[in-house]
Amino acid sequence: MKKKDEDIITECSEFLGKSNNRYSDTMTQAVNALRRYSGNFWDDDFTKRYRKGKNRLKLSLNNWNVMVNAISSPISSSPWHIELSNKNEYKDIQELIDITEQQNDNKSAIVDAFRKATLTGYGFIVISTEEDIDGNPKVVLESVKHINSVALDPNVNTCDGSDAEEGAIVNYISVKKAKRLYGDDVVPFNFPEVKPILNLSNFNQWSIPLDSVAVVSYYVKNKENSVNFYKICGNKIVQQEVLPISYIPIIRFAGNEIFENDSINYSGIIDQTVSLELGANIAYSTLIERCGRSTKANYLIHVDAMDGLEKSYANSDNEDSMAVLWKGEHEPRPLVESYQTGDLQATIATCRTLMEDVTGIPLTGIAQTQPEKTATEILRQQMSKESNTANYYNNAYSACFTIGKILTQMFTGGENISFHLENGPAVITRQLKARQELTALATLVPDNMKPIIAKYFADTLQDDVGDDLAKNLIANLPPEIKYLESNSEADPAALHQMNQMKTMMDQMMEELEATKAQNAQLQMQLRNAETNLLENEAQRKLDLYKFQVSEANKMEIEQAKLGLQANKQEGENSIDQQKVNIENQKLAMEAIDDYNDAERNLDKAERELYEI
Repeated sequence: MKKKDEDIITECSEFLGKSNNRYSDTMTQAVNALRRYSGNFWDDDFTKRYRKGKNRLKLSLNNWNVMVNAISSPISSSPWHIELSNKNEYKDIQELIDITEQQNDNKSAIVDAFRKATLTGYGFIVISTEEDIDGNPKVVLESVKHINSVALDPNVNTCDGSDAEEGAIVNYISVKKAKRLYGDDVVPFNFPEVKPILNLSNFNQWSIPLDSVAVVSYYVKNKENSVNFYKICGNKIVQQEVLPISYIPIIRFAGNEIFENDSINYSGIIDQTVSLELGANIAYSTLIERCGRSTKANYLIHVDAMDGLEKSYANSDNEDSMAVLWKGEHEPRPLVESYQTGDLQATIATCRTLMEDVTGIPLTGIAQTQPEKTATEILRQQMSKESNTANYYNNAYSACFTIGKILTQMFTGGENISFHLENGPAVITRQLKARQELTALATLVPDNMKPIIAKYFADTLQDDVGDDLAKNLIANLPPEIKYLESNSEADPAALHQMNQMKTMMDQMMEELEATKAQNAQLQMQLRNAETNLLENEAQRKLDLYKFQVSEANKMEIEQAKLGLQANKQEGENSIDQQKVNIENQKLAMEAIDDYNDAERNLDKAERELYEI
C-alpha cells in the first residue's frame, strides 16, 4: 500500500528529530571548528575568556592550513581508482566509472570532503544524477558545503555510514522561489503565522532563515533493499523516485574516532590542537600590540639648546624624519623605548612544536616540497606522515569503497559487481621507494642499460609527464638494447641478464644491511670499551688524587709537629712562632685545595663518562 504524502512528511520530520538529538552538539562543534579555520577564530567565548579589554588585537596565525594541505595533498595527487575485477565483461560500465572519476568537480568534491574530515572530523559526499548540456544523465558527486545540513541515521556503526537506513540533506530557499518552482501550495497561504507541516524550528541543528522554507532531500531504504527518495518542500512532496541502489547515497568521511558522551564520534586536527593554536594566537596578538605601542624616539633637551627652536621641537613628532637642531653646548639626547619579544616568540615556537607532536604533521610543509632534503629523508618523512595520519586515509578508503558500490549499482541498475580500489595516497610512498631503489640499481648496470632504468624511473612520475618521458626513452634506446614490455614474450638472454642484475642488487642490499648491523655492533663495543677505559682512568685519577691529598695531609701533620717542637724549644722568639703558624696554615690550605681539585677532577671524569 502506497504511503500518503502526509505520512511520509511526518516520517521524515520524526527522523530529523532523532538525528538532531544525536548529532546536534557534534555538528555544532564541527561548524565552530570550520569557522575558526576560515578566519573567525575569536568567537565570543574566546574573546570573553582570553582577550579581555577594549581594542585588543585578535589575530590568527592559522597553523592548520599547512597541516591540512600536507594531509590532503596525497588524496588530491593520487586519488583511489575504481577498477572492475572483470572489466572486459563490463567495458561500458568501466568507461562510465572512468568518466565520472575524471570529472574535475567530482575529484574536487572528494578532496573537499576529506579536508573537512581532517579539520573537523566530518565530511560528506552526496551522490545524485543530473542532465549534462546535451540532456544526457550523468552522475554527480557533491561535497556538502554546510556539514550541519546533514541528517545522518543515529544508529549507524560504520565510519562511512554505509549501514544507514535513513538520511537527509536540509537546505533553504526563499518562500517566493519555493512557490515559483513548486507551486503556491508548498507553504500555507498565511505563512509565517501558520507554519508548514515540515517545520524545523524546534531543531537546533537547523535554523530556518527569515522568509525561507526548508527543502529536504530524504532517503529511506525500502523492503526491496533499494532506496526511496523524496524531495519535500513545506507541505508538499515535490519529487520522488526509487533509486536502484542499496545504500543511502550520503557517504561520511570520518576523522579520528573518539568516545564521547557514551557514543562514538569523530574529531579532526582543529579539536586536537585548538588550545595550542589559541596560545600561539594570544602570543602573536600580544607581540603585535607591543610593536604598535612603541612611539617615536623623544629627546632629552637642555633648556639653553631650545632657545628660538620651540616650534621646531613641538612639531618633531609629526614628521617621519627631521633634523634635530640645538644651540649652545648641550646636545639633545634621544630617549629610545624598548620592548621585549623573546618571551612571546618562544611561546609561539613552543605551541607550534607541540602541534607537530600532537598531530605528527610538520609545520614546515609537505615533504616533497623541500629540495634540500635527501631522498632518504623525504621517504622517511613521508612514511612517518602516513603512519601518523593512517586513520584519516583508512576512513577515506572505506568511504571511497562505498562510493564505488553505489556507482556500480547506479550504472548497472542495481547489480553488484566485484571491484577493487587502485592507486591512492600510499602510491606516493611506493613511488619514492621505487625511485630510491632504481637510483641504486643504476649504479650497477652498464651505461647502455641506464636508459631502461630511466624509463622505469619516469614511470614513477605523476600525470602525463612520466608517460611521455618513458615513451621517448624507449623510442630512443640504442638498437642493441632490447626493452621488454611487461606483457611481451621475454628474451631468455635479456631476462637472464636482468635477473642477474636484480640478484646482484639484492645481494648488495643484503651485504649492506649486514654491514650496517656489524657497524652498529662494533660501535656498541667501541662505546663500551671507551666507557670502561674512562671508568678505569677516572678511578686511577681518583686514587692518585686521594694519594696526593693523603700525602699532603701527612706533610701537614709532620710540619705541625715540627712547628710545635720548634715552638716549645724556641718559645722565646715570638716572631719565629708566628712564622711557623702561618706556614702551618698555608700548608693546611694547600692540602684542602688539593683535595678539592681531586673532587672536581673526579666530577669532570664522571660527566665525560655519562656524555659518552
